[in-house]
Amino acid sequence: MERTQTMDPGEVLARVLSRPSHPAQIISATVVLLEQHGSTSPVTAGNLQTDLTAAEDAIVGTCPEAVRHTAAFRARSVLPPLADVSRGEYATLLRAAARELG
Repeated sequence: MERTQTMDPGEVLARVLSRPSHPAQIISATVVLLEQHGSTSPVTAGNLQTDLTAAEDAIVGTCPEAVRHTAAFRARSVLPPLADVSRGEYATLLRAAARELG
């Protein structure tokens, strides 16, 4: 019979805690998507929604519904208000929000 090597629980916990949370990953992925479309073009509610949805699908799309919903809710709860700013300026604000989420 083949034995499966198990990892030390402390090592597993350290690995998990060192990774950003799902909401922080969603925000970080949104930053990348926003900047891919040109950092000087304006950010709108429509293109922000599109990029957030794509980021959510990429980060938590295969997770259980409760995890997807909670992560998306937490990510969206830290979004800075939309103002007359460029995608690059908004991306800078989002980076700060992602750091706060951890």
